[in-house]
Amino acid sequence: MRAWLLCLALAGCATVSTPVTSPEAQRLRQAYVDSHPNWAFSGRLAYTHDGKGGTAQIFWQQTGSKAELRLNAPLSLGSARIVFTPEYAQLFDGAGNQVQSGPTAQLLESLLGVPVPVEDFARGIRGGFSVPGAQAMDGWQWQYGKWASSPALLPTQIELRRNQSRLRLVVDRWQELGND
Repeated sequence: MRAWLLCLALAGCATVSTPVTSPEAQRLRQAYVDSHPNWAFSGRLAYTHDGKGGTAQIFWQQTGSKAELRLNAPLSLGSARIVFTPEYAQLFDGAGNQVQSGPTAQLLESLLGVPVPVEDFARGIRGGFSVPGAQAMDGWQWQYGKWASSPALLPTQIELRRNQSRLRLVVDRWQELGND
């Protein structure tokens, strides 16, 4: 529980608390997302599953369908870099050595101890399930707290829930990357 409170207390983005509800706001946000397939964010992640969990600093860089995720966490997780597509991932330790590879969902779950909605994650992180009626896969519930107004209306507090699993993400900084 303390990890969740820490994430909330550390949120430091210029944010608005109004969700994306107007059709015009939804249209503008979606137009931005569609025209910027290469993006990155940095922030903090808290995760729990069946009463166990942890926290990590997170950096995500998305280039088309390929992503790179860096996690820095205390204790046994340490520092890790994961390069992945929705189907396949490679895990590298802090020294840059590949230590594991395989299906993305299985690799992330073995690393965090929490199932991760890999197929919906990139869409959901950028507010794809903020529109009334938008449905995520595999029974995950996406909730958005605050929103950044720059570089576009993007979420800065995101919570995902499914059964005994919970992921909480606080985005400190969104960044658009050039289209190569």
